[in-house]
Amino acid sequence: MSGALKAAEGLKWLWKGAPVPGGTLTEAFNANPDNVRTGCNDAGVGNLRDWFDTRRSYSCTEEVVGLGQYGRTLTILTCNALNIDDMEADEEDDDDALVESWMPRFRR
Repeated sequence: MSGALKAAEGLKWLWKGAPVPGGTLTEAFNANPDNVRTGCNDAGVGNLRDWFDTRRSYSCTEEVVGLGQYGRTLTILTCNALNIDDMEADEEDDDDALVESWMPRFRR
């Protein structure tokens, strides 16, 4: 999960094997097995709440790609409404903490 997505208020992560939410572009795409088999793709506007349990509603772009012989689809949700500036500041803090945690310490 991206840092920006973690910024969504009250977001609860999806579990592996969770069904595709009803009323989404991905559900409509998957209704035609040829879309998946032939590697078709589609994009549209959706809502983050369709996928995740969040306190607020966030408009997002939903992109779907059929993965051919794997028989699966890849869905990418892009949400421009989330504050990227806060995410970048958090990432910098995380990077500093990671460097500090790996810094060797020697006893005297």
